[in-house]
Amino acid sequence: MTNQAGNKKTQPCTWSFMRTQNDPHYETFRNIRKHVSSMVNKAKDDHFRKLLNRVQYPDIGSRSFYKIINTLYNAGASSTKPLIVDNGVVYSSPLEQATLFNEHFAKKSSMAVIPYFKLPHLQYI
Repeated sequence: MTNQAGNKKTQPCTWSFMRTQNDPHYETFRNIRKHVSSMVNKAKDDHFRKLLNRVQYPDIGSRSFYKIINTLYNAGASSTKPLIVDNGVVYSSPLEQATLFNEHFAKKSSMAVIPYFKLPHLQYI
């Protein structure tokens, strides 16, 4: 296959054979894949069942308890940072958020004599 300039077109990677409905290799693959998938699902179920049983022990520590709960609920680190809304204004940039936190905690400070400090500009950090 060539394009208008006469250069050979590169084609995406394709299988070198056509699959048919009676292909014995494909049937073997499907059977093995089905078996492995069911084994993986069974192992996951067993793992989560063991975790749930472990949470029900009366002598489990709070650290272990919450570690297991976070595992069960898949509460890992989020890749998106939450937006901060204050008085109907959405603060999305890190500098705006840091300034908002700085102002908030500066108001809560017991050092009323010293005014809050402005944050350094991000290019100097």
